[in-house]
Amino acid sequence: MRLCRYAPLEHPLAHQFQRAIESLTAALAPDSARQYRGAARHFLIFLGEDYPAVCSLNQLLRDPHILGWFANLRSHTPPLAQAVYVCRLLFLRSILDDLQREFHLARSQPRHRAPQPKAPIISPRAGLEGVVDSLLFAQHAIEMFRRSLPDGQPRHCLDRISNRLTKILSETHKLNPAG
Repeated sequence: MRLCRYAPLEHPLAHQFQRAIESLTAALAPDSARQYRGAARHFLIFLGEDYPAVCSLNQLLRDPHILGWFANLRSHTPPLAQAVYVCRLLFLRSILDDLQREFHLARSQPRHRAPQPKAPIISPRAGLEGVVDSLLFAQHAIEMFRRSLPDGQPRHCLDRISNRLTKILSETHKLNPAG
């Protein structure tokens, strides 16, 4: 299936590639940006046609995906000029390098640090303090799991549960004469 040049590209990686292209081409001429978009579009169309199961960056491999795309370029009829092969490969490499750099930056400097568990590790306390510790630990566990989910119904359900736990903790603190 061949798509029109301006048809919207529907691929799970399209948004990530678009962000990388915007980052790379912010200071470049419009024609250069168009070349980056064209290389990415061609690569994503190839992935969608030949490897539809690839839907995340960590599934991309040099062989068969990148090398397969390059072999697909070489099989083009009529043959493309040598400079076109080199440019498209360099554009794709720049995009993938940018995506990798963003990934490592996000891993090393997360915007939202994960909250530390509040429950004591050694032994639970007795009484109301133990209940509060258990609720805090449950809230932490729910939050960690919620962050791993994509945006959708299960994540919103865990948001509501977390909010209810916060209300329960607030009421529990009111019961505690010391706290």
